[in-house]
Amino acid sequence: EGMLDEVLDSMFRTAPEQEYGVMLEWYFTGGPKVDEIHRSATAYGPREAKWVLHYKHQWEPSDAAMMDKMMTHHVALSKALDRHLLCTNFYNYVDNDMSCAATNDDWLAAYFSDVPLMKAIKLSVDPDNLFRSRLLLSASDIPGWTLHSGLNCYHHAGADLLIGNDRIAISITLDECRAACEHEVGCEAVVVFHDATHGSCWLRTSIS
Repeated sequence: EGMLDEVLDSMFRTAPEQEYGVMLEWYFTGGPKVDEIHRSATAYGPREAKWVLHYKHQWEPSDAAMMDKMMTHHVALSKALDRHLLCTNFYNYVDNDMSCAATNDDWLAAYFSDVPLMKAIKLSVDPDNLFRSRLLLSASDIPGWTLHSGLNCYHHAGADLLIGNDRIAISITLDECRAACEHEVGCEAVVVFHDATHGSCWLRTSIS
């Protein structure tokens, strides 16, 4: 009842005023045939769900002010639903910024039934990460790279800076940061923000 109240309030009181701007669908799923298949037998994680709540926001790409309003409303609705639902999602409609997923593995677990298995499949069929995916977002998943979570290194603190190539970007993926290091003579490591999908990238050398 509390969730329904929040959904109705969000749709009819706080939604931005734009025709066809916000869509919400509530439909049932599952059934005896679905239940016959064990959850771990397929990649789709929340197959035991009895219904799907599907909502999306749309606006004219040129309308920056409406985009801000729609994104604010989308995040508020997501956080309201987080108080009532498990952190799961439906892969047909990927939300890259789920408010309930604090880490990348939380995000993956919302969609997949067996995250380690999905990562292993990704590495076996696409070891060079030609097809970019959050299944190969962590440095610990990349052959030849080792993740040192929670550690930083900089001049006189475990590493030296690459002159002219300290922070090379402020919003790129880990894969792009790693590729930049591999193409830079002398680069031995990268520093990025932990569990961020995009962010700053620092190149390091002389790691000790």
